[in-house]
Amino acid sequence: MESGSADRNLSWELIDTRLDRAYALFSVAINRSRSPRTGEVHEFQVLHSPDWVAVVALTHQNEIVLVQQYRHGTGEISLEPPGGLVKEGQNPEESAREELEEETGFRAGSWELLGWMYPVPAILSCRL
Repeated sequence: MESGSADRNLSWELIDTRLDRAYALFSVAINRSRSPRTGEVHEFQVLHSPDWVAVVALTHQNEIVLVQQYRHGTGEISLEPPGGLVKEGQNPEESAREELEEETGFRAGSWELLGWMYPVPAILSCRL
């Protein structure tokens, strides 16, 4: 598949940014950025949050450990890997260890970083 845009600049120029609101878990910034295609300036809301961790924990029987939690964003009970915010003063592994034990009672004998991603890059600045 050819995109035809390999040599096009897709990056938007950030003109300015301002803090709109700050909450306990995230803040909202308003970014004004210039389109590389049209040159027009548009406003975008960007949510800034600490990074998050999600733990893929395996038992000795190679079963994946999941937790059920009520999630306010969906208003539903969710089945998901244990995890949470990377706490201030901790690195991701320290927060992952803490979340695994807090949410499941399990402690891992060894740890391996599987990687990271931007969960919703259109509006969130944090990594998972």
